[in-house]
Parts: sequence; C-alpha cells; structure tokens
Amino acid sequence: MKTVKLLYRDCAGTWRTLTMSPAGGIRWAGGGTVLPAGCLSIDYYLEAADGAGNTSVSSKKVQLEPLTVPVPVTPPGSSPITHLLSPASPSASGWYAGAVQVTLSSAESIRYSVDSGPDTDYTAPFMVTGDGVHFIHAHTPLGATDDIAFGIDAAGPVTTITRTPGTPDVNGWYVFNVNEQVSALDPGGSDVAQIRCVLDPPSVPTLFSQLPASCPYTAGGSITADGVHTLYAAAIDTTGNAGVVVSDTFQIDRTPPTTTMGALPNFQTASSFSPTWSGTDSGSGIKNYDIRYRQAASNASTVRPLRASPRPRL
Repeated sequence: MKTVKLLYRDCAGTWRTLTMSPAGGIRWAGGGTVLPAGCLSIDYYLEAADGAGNTSVSSKKVQLEPLTVPVPVTPPGSSPITHLLSPASPSASGWYAGAVQVTLSSAESIRYSVDSGPDTDYTAPFMVTGDGVHFIHAHTPLGATDDIAFGIDAAGPVTTITRTPGTPDVNGWYVFNVNEQVSALDPGGSDVAQIRCVLDPPSVPTLFSQLPASCPYTAGGSITADGVHTLYAAAIDTTGNAGVVVSDTFQIDRTPPTTTMGALPNFQTASSFSPTWSGTDSGSGIKNYDIRYRQAASNASTVRPLRASPRPRL
C-alpha cells in the first residue's frame, strides 16, 4: 500500500480530507477534527492506492466511539504497572509535536505492544514515533495491565494553491481575470489552525511567520490587475507545526498595445514609400505589427496588408 486517504463529513456538514500514516503491519492511522464537539456520526469515503497506481474506494456511515483508555488492572497478588511519558504533557491541542519516550515499571516482568503489534519484553524506556494516534498495551505474568494512548503530530500542514483556469491563454499570459484559492490539509492529524497568504509582497516570504495573519483567498478570489503576480501561502496546525511556504506565479495582460503611425506626405509621387511606426506594451510585449494601406486607381481602391516584425519597445 502506498497511500490511504479519508474524506469525511462531520455533524457540521463540513467535508474534510485526512491523509493516513503507516502504523505498523497493515495498519494505517490518523486523526482529524470532528465538529461540533460531541459529534459521533460521520460519513466517509476511503481511498487506498498501491505502488502501481491502482486505487480502491469505499464509503460508509459510521457511529464514532469516544477514545477511551481502559483503566489499569491489578489482580490480587500481582504488581501494578505504572508509566511515565516524556514530554510529560502534550501541547495545548492535546497532541505531541514529536517522538514520545515511554517508561514502564513494575515489580514483575513486563511485556508490551505498540499499535497492536507483537508483544515485546520491556527492558528499557522506548520511543514511539510517527504521526497519528498510538496505543500501548502493557501486561505482567500475573495479569496486571496498563493501557496508554496519545497522538503525535510532528508534520506541518500541506498548503495548496489552485489557479483557475490552470493554463494561460496565449504565450504564457492570461487575457482575463485569474481566480486563486488557497487550502491546506494536516497529514499529522491535529488539524489546520490557520492559513496565511499574501499577493505580490515587497520581499519573498520563506517562513509561515513572515506572512500576514490572514488569507483573503481561502474561499477563492479574483486577480484582475495586469502584470506578473505571485501568491505565497502557508498554514500552521493546532500543535504549532508550520508548513512550508508555497507559491504560484502567473501573468495577466488585458490591455492592448499603444501604437503610433508616422505621417506621410499629402501627395506621393514616387512609386514606393516608407511608412514609420512605433508601439509600446507594458505587459506581454508586442508580437508583431499589422500595417494596412489603400491604393486607389481608376476610381477603385484596394486595401493591402503589410506585416512587420516588432521593433524594440519605445
């Protein structure tokens, strides 16, 4: 399996996308926001893709069960299991921002499993890594148990800029308005907290903190001004992980060139003449000049075209 993605709709009617992470064996794990608080019913579509590009999609409506961790059990005659986590507490979002060290202790020998994996003899503190929700089950020969659950989100959100239309009209330039929309997904699981973006800043932002604390393009917005434009965007999740800054550059030229034709003599006696002309275009530049002249003879007239290559902008 190469990728597993979940598209789900919560009680607020909002569709959200979650990219799952490998969690050992055939398990994939991830976490996302469900609103409003207490919502226990969601619709979802699950898409799985293998390394050859084959995909499978399934859908279902499910009733969620709140995440509950069994209380420790200490049967008569057994020694209780206690645990310590380092860091001792997650971030304000309830998620850890990196690897978590787990220390177990008991007067008996301990065996444990991580995320439903195989049992392992406990000999020393161990690290749990990888984004997603993790479950640890520890037990002793005499039946004492201890269960631990926590979430890790060490990855920043992935920000996407979608431009419509996606392909320019002529020679890499748009001749009409361009719509840009900024969105973000948090593959780590704690969900996106804020999206920031800016159009044509005076200096190039390379960090989320260098962007203004807003984004007018999350619902889509139209850019109308002529010129070369660059939109920068990034997002941060509720754990405090900032994603990389992404950008999209495009060109708009909706204004035709300005041209000037040199004056000719009122009467032309020679068999040929040399017209002069010039033109300027502050956007895409002048591609060519199309010059037409009228020749009159015997009370008839004919319009003849003359095409000339562009001269340097004046």
